[in-house]
Amino acid sequence: SGAVNPYPVGLEQALNNIVFLRGGRAGERFNDLNRVAYTAGLGIRRGETSVDFSWRRRLSRALPNEPLVHSFAVSVAFPVGAK
Repeated sequence: SGAVNPYPVGLEQALNNIVFLRGGRAGERFNDLNRVAYTAGLGIRRGETSVDFSWRRRLSRALPNEPLVHSFAVSVAFPVGAK
């Protein structure tokens, strides 16, 4: 079927339980750097509120002439409503 099953590997480091650094990679063969997807992130948490920044470089199956796609995301999570 030609399906790709990448192997994921990642680490997360918490600093003072406030700042979180993440990094990871996934691929079928880690020695072929052009065929490996990478992820990185930075999270900040205070109480029940968190802000997260992330970056991902992945392979594009739809664009064979441009095989690498970079994406960025920002998310904010906080409680809503009364307890």
